Amino acid sequence: MFKRTKLILIATILLSGCSTTNNESNNETKSVPEEMEASKYVGQGFQPPAEKDAIEFVKKHKDKIAKRGEQFFMDNFGLKVKATNVVGSGDGVEVFVHCDDHDIVFNASIPFDNQLLTVIAH
Repeated sequence: MFKRTKLILIATILLSGCSTTNNESNNETKSVPEEMEASKYVGQGFQPPAEKDAIEFVKKHKDKIAKRGEQFFMDNFGLKVKATNVVGSGDGVEVFVHCDDHDIVFNASIPFDNQLLTVIAH
């Protein structure tokens, strides 16, 4: 009887400890609701692994990078898009865009590398 009670007590402590740790890590990374329609998600709260310099660069030049991403689709595909999110990615930047042009609805990301970023900054 004593062994069974001891086993239940230990199992309860171990399981409750794990669930507390898991909830803390979810709160740190969650900036988007748990459930959301796919058509309404535009990349908010998403941050791929990135170098610190890339993240700082995005904060300083977000508008220029967004315009450059929009211009990419206009020049190459003749589509009017709107940049919805700009994030640092690796040692570069990703621009997320949304298009409602010509009955086409899509989201796409455009990776920019360091060489292009130096052109944007100047």
